[in-house]
Amino acid sequence: MNGGFDNKIVRGFTMITVIGKLADTQKYIGVQGYNVLPKLDNWTPDMNLQWIRKAIERGDDFLIVSTKAVSGFFVEEVDFLLCTLKKDNHK
Repeated sequence: MNGGFDNKIVRGFTMITVIGKLADTQKYIGVQGYNVLPKLDNWTPDMNLQWIRKAIERGDDFLIVSTKAVSGFFVEEVDFLLCTLKKDNHK
């Protein structure tokens, strides 16, 4: 199992999806058990949010690795994650 967009889940094992700025998340690529969206030339915000949605649906744990000078799409990414989790927990 390696990091990347198409991770496979091993039965009984919780994947850890890494959220953060690209520079902070890339060290987790290839580390067993971590799901990291790699740098993609065709990356879009919608692709990123769909990736998070799939991780939520699988029941992944999340590791937020960027904590300083957060800005840009990372703020939207975390907001989406938190809002989706809140909404899913109130169903």
